[in-house]
Amino acid sequence: MSDISRIHFDSQGLWTETGVNLSETMSWTKVKEIVAFKDDAFVYDIICIEFQSSDKSVLKIDEEYEGYRELLEYLPQVFAGIRTDWFSDVAFPAFEHCLTKLWVKNKID
Repeated sequence: MSDISRIHFDSQGLWTETGVNLSETMSWTKVKEIVAFKDDAFVYDIICIEFQSSDKSVLKIDEEYEGYRELLEYLPQVFAGIRTDWFSDVAFPAFEHCLTKLWVKNKID
């Protein structure tokens, strides 16, 4: 399949590539909230992470993106206090959305 989705990130933010050069970007400084949840793919669930920005844009990634695990390991370096113990809260029970907040920007930030 040629529609490989990838996540890229650096000290400034993250960007994705999906399909034929379609991409989305988000600066770390614009992120106001990070949530995790499951999407129901009929016979299995897909774990998703969504970055919501101060300008109301959203960047959604999922566990099938190349670079997903590396990004999860990197996030605590950017977002102090981000939950790292969230996986079982999202994964179980199966086939339920299980929206879980991982990080919310303080109003004084």
